[in-house]
Amino acid sequence: MIIPWLNFILSPRQAPVTWLLLFFNLIVFTVTQTPRDSVERALNKYYRDAYFLNTQGAIYAKFITRNPASYSELTQEKAQQALTGDRKSLQTMAGYALRDTFFLESALTLPVSGDTVAMQIWRKKIQKLRSLQKIHPDKELAFISSHPTWVQSLTYQFTHGNLWHLISNGIFLLFLGSYLEPLIGSAAFLLAFLISGVLGALIYTVVGGTTAIPMIGASGSVSGMFGLLGTHLWRRPIRFFYFIMPADGYWGFVYLPAWIILVHRIILDMTGYFSTVEEIGSSVAFTTHLGGLLAGMLLALFVFRGSETTT
Repeated sequence: MIIPWLNFILSPRQAPVTWLLLFFNLIVFTVTQTPRDSVERALNKYYRDAYFLNTQGAIYAKFITRNPASYSELTQEKAQQALTGDRKSLQTMAGYALRDTFFLESALTLPVSGDTVAMQIWRKKIQKLRSLQKIHPDKELAFISSHPTWVQSLTYQFTHGNLWHLISNGIFLLFLGSYLEPLIGSAAFLLAFLISGVLGALIYTVVGGTTAIPMIGASGSVSGMFGLLGTHLWRRPIRFFYFIMPADGYWGFVYLPAWIILVHRIILDMTGYFSTVEEIGSSVAFTTHLGGLLAGMLLALFVFRGSETTT
């Protein structure tokens, strides 16, 4: 493991936009967390219902085989595995089904086949589940690639699903903002942050395809700040923390060129992306990270010229 270790955090007076962004994220999280928890507790009853999941997995697998042009060969292979009755494959398919807009919009009109009683029970449950999804607070703030809006391409950047999600993005925001905001200016930093998030959502939609699952979090925007930092500073040595194992000589700090950040982020996100079945197979939007990273790199090259500045 190796991560950039920008070992200082500026005060709100020195980096006002960085702290304002963090504060806004905290406000949105505080306001939405209680209603989110309530809805998700109700949703979890369906996600833990083995009978519902197995039925849905089988229905979705059949749906894929009837619509092969809409799915990759790998997804079709997964569907065939589910149709053999493999329980793990059925539940995997059930999870994918909840992300597939094409399937969900057809769910209530699918032809009845096989166990008609199971089909009727499933239809009632999927209706209730869809009703819960519609009142989820993320429905208004999250970016949903099946029904994208410009407003939600901004608001999703300030919405987080749990405290750890917020903390992890907040820590990177504070470190990167403390480094970049004085370097490029407060207004430029704000625009770079927002533009990275918007382009991340665009790349997520174009590459990952449409999905009914809401996308939330500042990860795309934060990835943009990594891209901006790595490209703008390029050859300048910055401090990294590395860890291989808890033994002398296998962990510590090292100074490396800033462009190492880009290599590190690309490897992480490309590995994550190719280890999932399409974008619908993961709860992490790796293409959003890559899109944000690209935005930051482009901003450094064409707006900030990617030169090594001296301070």
